Amino acid sequence: MCAFRHALRENPAVDLLSLIPQTYLKACGGQTPATSDSTFGNRDDMASEMVESSTRAPLRHMKALCLKRDDYRCVLSGRFAKEAVGRHPTVPDNEIRRNMLTAHILLIMPFALGSWSNDMDIKKKSNTWTTMFALFPSLESVIKPEQINVGRNLMILSGSLNDEFGALELALEPTDDDRTYKIVTYPNFSGSEAHYFPPADGNGTRLVTFHHHGGPLELPSRTLLSTHSAVARILHACIRNGGNH
Repeated sequence: MCAFRHALRENPAVDLLSLIPQTYLKACGGQTPATSDSTFGNRDDMASEMVESSTRAPLRHMKALCLKRDDYRCVLSGRFAKEAVGRHPTVPDNEIRRNMLTAHILLIMPFALGSWSNDMDIKKKSNTWTTMFALFPSLESVIKPEQINVGRNLMILSGSLNDEFGALELALEPTDDDRTYKIVTYPNFSGSEAHYFPPADGNGTRLVTFHHHGGPLELPSRTLLSTHSAVARILHACIRNGGNH
C-alpha cells in the first residue's frame, strides 16, 4: 500500500512530507526503510543540530511582513486580505472591501517539521530531514529544521488555497523564469477559487509571477516550491498506480 495513500485515508491531516522516505523509495522500486533510520545519511548528526524547536509565536509578526511583501494579497488569486484596509499604499479601501478575504500565512515546508517536544520526536524529524536533504540536495542550503519560520518558506494564501496546498492538491512548478511558476492542480482540487487564478494561455497553462512589494523578507524560495511540487507529483503518481510499489 502506498504510504501517502494510506495516510490520506487514515488521517487527512497527517504531515505528508514526513512520508517522503518511504514513498520515494517505493516509487523507485526500492525497499522501504524503517521510519527511525534513514538510509541516506547520519540521522544523529542532524539530531545534534536540532537544538531549539520552532514556535508559532513569531508567525504573527512574520505574517505582517509577508502581507507587505505580497501586496496584502493572496499570491495566487490576487484577492486582497482584510489587513489591506487602511494599509494599502495605492488601492482605495472601498475597492479592497469589494472582494477581500481572510488571509493565511502558508508554510511551504510544514511547521511540524520544525517543531519537536521530546527525544523521540527529534529522532523522527531528524530522520525525515536527513532523507529529504539526500533526495533534494539543494534544500540544505535553503532551510534547516530551526528555520521553518523564515520568510522564504512563507507566503500569503486564502484559507481554502492554503488547505489545498497543504494537502498536495495544488502546487507551483518552477518555469524558466526565476519568479514565474506554473499552477498545477490535481484531481481532488476543489476549484472553488480557480476562477481568480491568472487566465490560462493557449495550452491551458496558468502562470503566476511573484513580485516583491516591500519589506525585508525575500520572496518564497524556488527550491522549496520545487520540492513541494516534486512531492505532489510522487503522491499522485502513487495514487494513479493504485498505491502498489
